[in-house]
Amino acid sequence: MNLFHCPSTWVFVDDEERFIESIGEIVPENQPARFFTNPYEAKDYVVTNSFNEGSMGASYQGLELEKLQEATLTLDRFAPASVIIADYAMPGMDGLALFEELSGTHCGKVLLTGVATEETALAAFNRGVFDRFIKKGDANALTKILDYAECLDEQISTDKQRLISLPEDSHYVVNSKNFIHAFDELLVQYGIVEYYYCEDPLGFLCINPTGDCYFVVVATESVLERRMPMALSTCPQHIANMVANRRALTELFEQSDEYDNDYDWKFNTVELEKVVDEKIWFGIHMDPPCDIDYASARLSLSAFLGGAQLERA
Repeated sequence: MNLFHCPSTWVFVDDEERFIESIGEIVPENQPARFFTNPYEAKDYVVTNSFNEGSMGASYQGLELEKLQEATLTLDRFAPASVIIADYAMPGMDGLALFEELSGTHCGKVLLTGVATEETALAAFNRGVFDRFIKKGDANALTKILDYAECLDEQISTDKQRLISLPEDSHYVVNSKNFIHAFDELLVQYGIVEYYYCEDPLGFLCINPTGDCYFVVVATESVLERRMPMALSTCPQHIANMVANRRALTELFEQSDEYDNDYDWKFNTVELEKVVDEKIWFGIHMDPPCDIDYASARLSLSAFLGGAQLERA
């Protein structure tokens, strides 16, 4: 599974406004997208908003929850272009020329072709100028555009994470098909659109379209065994019983202090359930600690999409 997912922008370029409008009607609701009838403007957007060494994933390991939250303090995280779909025949700069200009950017490229340009497109495809091409007159062209965009978007996301190294416990978790299935069900249940792997505490920071945060806590058998003795010696009895039966994990976000009578055991404890046929447990914290500067209404995917709509209008 991917260690993180942050929606990135699909860019569509076609000088025919009617075709651009028809694509805009079928783009998924929570998918960032930009639409251009001018290829030069599209090029400027992609160059300005391309994935680079500073993008999420370039140095993505050993991160703590606090550092992950810092990455969510800007709407720019949604701006990088992961896929660009362009028509071949456009005035000033055709689709092939556009892709040649963008050869150094890390994004998937799909060319829309007409009958007269098929041979030229095939030759460019064989040279690796773009990744897919679609005949614009194809009755299923719009469906193929979405299918290819989703496929290339996933490929780009996976490529960004390919070199990330993981501790043994984390590697076991993210390669468990049963955990992946359980995690995917949680994403659907809570409407999660972005998530980020975290090592301390082990789990995933998850965010829905309106910016509400959740934390999916993950524990392996070795994690529970390592943390259990200390927890049992300090926590209240009802929590100790749950911890002993592997039905809860405590001291999530901060360690307890035997001299601190105000320690919030409820806030730092989450109930667990076991993944089927695996030595993996997980639970969801509905209100994890957030950066003091995090404002969901201003920094959410919905806010980014609303800003893009205003800009397009």
